[in-house]
Amino acid sequence: MENYGKHVYVSPKRRAQIFYKHFVSFIILLLATGAQPQNIYNKIILQKTMAIGISQNYPPLNILDKNGQRNGIELEMIQSLAAFLDVKPVLVPLNVQDYVKALEEGRVQLIIAGMSRDLERSKKIWFSAPYLSIYPAALVDNRLIRSTKFGQDIEELPVENLRDLNKAGKLSFIVKEGSIYESLIKNEFNSNKFIRVSSNEEGLEFLNDFKANAFLHDSLYLEYLLKENPGLRKSFTLMRTLNRDEYLCVGIPFGEIILKNQIDAWIAEIIRTKKINQWVDQYLKNETGN
Repeated sequence: MENYGKHVYVSPKRRAQIFYKHFVSFIILLLATGAQPQNIYNKIILQKTMAIGISQNYPPLNILDKNGQRNGIELEMIQSLAAFLDVKPVLVPLNVQDYVKALEEGRVQLIIAGMSRDLERSKKIWFSAPYLSIYPAALVDNRLIRSTKFGQDIEELPVENLRDLNKAGKLSFIVKEGSIYESLIKNEFNSNKFIRVSSNEEGLEFLNDFKANAFLHDSLYLEYLLKENPGLRKSFTLMRTLNRDEYLCVGIPFGEIILKNQIDAWIAEIIRTKKINQWVDQYLKNETGN
């Protein structure tokens, strides 16, 4: 090693020694922390099967009918992904709180279950590029949306989201226990009353019985409810809660870069070819296209 002014020349042999030393240290660190290099993608391709964690029942992404059959936007996605990789999908229904743990323990190789990315989850698993964008919304009792009468005309006040309604007085919300919307209410509407329900079905029942002013959920699910229950439109209005978006992504085991690259390439293609739009329309629009 020789000095040339302020620069130091390092011989090729010495550079190789330094690289080898750091590479060995890196491998030792990986082994010590249990983060051993894996290649789940090769395992999927060789075994011709792919274990995918899905939600229990989350319309219109995953619709479980009374006969135990499933369809929905994410079921279409899974069939498309399986065809792309030329493998057989094995569906593993999971509860929301088990998504990350199932990936960490190797019970599943992917999660496609309406899962939005966040910083806490990102410490434990990787996320694909987003395949859908949704937003927090609520079905709101129409009686809360006040109007002002001018002569024979009724002019609605400029109500754009729940914060506008919140100014008029306290609201009562229905929210699914353990969902991200429960924490949203606590953070954004903590002065209001909220009723926790154990299932989406129970939340809809409470809404129909007017036990609260609004049912808080994601925009996609609430749009599906309005499609399946047209009578709801007479009593409730779909309203955005906040100017905030949530991005649905595929959950991937931490560090699986080859698998992530393949999943991202497939997502880019279903977006480019508008397949994802077709699936959303298929499960959200009625026969007249409205």
